[in-house]
Amino acid sequence: MLIRAAVLRRCTVLLGFLLLWCATTVAQGSHPQPNDTGTITLKKSLAQIITTPPDVVQFSKDKKYEEAWIIKSSSARPSADQWKRYIDKERFEVLIVEYVWNSEDDDNRFVLTLFQDKRVKMRNPEEFVKTCLDLFYSKPDFLTLMNTLDAEVIGRLYLLQNPADEVTIGIFNYWFSTGPVNLWKRGDSYSEQTIREKITARPDIEKTRLNFQALLFRFNVDGNHDGPFYGFKTPCCKRDGNAWIVDYAKTFRWMKFMLEEQGKVSTSQTEQSDDRFGSTV
Repeated sequence: MLIRAAVLRRCTVLLGFLLLWCATTVAQGSHPQPNDTGTITLKKSLAQIITTPPDVVQFSKDKKYEEAWIIKSSSARPSADQWKRYIDKERFEVLIVEYVWNSEDDDNRFVLTLFQDKRVKMRNPEEFVKTCLDLFYSKPDFLTLMNTLDAEVIGRLYLLQNPADEVTIGIFNYWFSTGPVNLWKRGDSYSEQTIREKITARPDIEKTRLNFQALLFRFNVDGNHDGPFYGFKTPCCKRDGNAWIVDYAKTFRWMKFMLEEQGKVSTSQTEQSDDRFGSTV
């Protein structure tokens, strides 16, 4: 009798685990989970590279980046009256926050661009700005910042959970006044020659005195995922006197890093860099 009872308890436990596994699998559906590979590996890989808190945060309205409200970590925290005046200054549809890491370092500058569109949990602009400032001045590490935005602003595990849809290059805070260059989109083969030709066709982007260039990886462009549009910018340039020039070796390195980590291209699909062209303009 005791043996039969023990066997019955063990079968009950095993059945419970099986039912839990089935329920979890169904609940997850097509949504990536923390134990997925690929996108989580990208976030963790970036966390090993981005080891300091962001030193700049800026807010923009309706993609008017040239009019961004730029706040440096070395400056005093804006008061509630200041950010309320910023919000009430004019009408807008979408508020955008950007966190910048290593803003003065062309080799290690990264930018997260997050839209407060209709797909985020936190819809109140004042709450959004306050939350973003609280996070900025807490000097978080990379994973803490990303996970906090997921939990408090977006409402779910989301950032860097799906592959990039497109890659463009442009001039930071002059993005639309100068016009970015479309380099790659989902479904395209990865060709460094094609990418180089697209950039050299735009000498105003290839070399500029306006501001640094950034390589932008765009996510959820078509709204196919349950979350907001956002972007992540990586290094792609270097200084040349009083100008910035595109560094092709750096550009290709970061394109392959970001896309390979997310399974969009593999080393076998990429073309070898042609050293005859060097690494810059």
